[in-house]
Amino acid sequence: MTIALDPMMTWFVVAGVVVVLLVAFFIGHRLGTRRALSRVRQYARGADSDAPESELSTRYRAALVVNPTKADVSRLSSTAEAICRFEGWNPPLVIETTPEDSGEGAASRALDEGVDVVIAAGGDGTVRAVASALAGSETPMGIVPLGTGNLLSRNLDIVLDKTEWALRIA
Repeated sequence: MTIALDPMMTWFVVAGVVVVLLVAFFIGHRLGTRRALSRVRQYARGADSDAPESELSTRYRAALVVNPTKADVSRLSSTAEAICRFEGWNPPLVIETTPEDSGEGAASRALDEGVDVVIAAGGDGTVRAVASALAGSETPMGIVPLGTGNLLSRNLDIVLDKTEWALRIA
């Protein structure tokens, strides 16, 4: 027994099936992504899956080593604090460089405080000094380019003109 369908009806059926499959894919993908992100965040925080979210929210801490001649420290600090709060981290430790210490002492202090990441916010000199202090440690380093040349940041394709983006990435 053969069923003959009108060609126009065939297109409607095919289009309907495609729409249903696309909707199912996007709903499943969105739900799966949320579950996966939740599990990744819990794993990154080192938490048991049974622990309530409130207990997981304050484990990590960043240090922001800032060259005050390159940026408004209070504005950068408040942006970093807002990003940390959004990500569930403790407020960042903000340490300013000085003419005597271009960042090595500040990064060493951050290591002594036991931070999980040190973010160098300044020019190539600040980045070099922080990297020098972190060499040999297992603490990762982020970069927020604030100088005029930013040669390393350019070579690493770090966003140069959006400080908040660079902070989020770091």
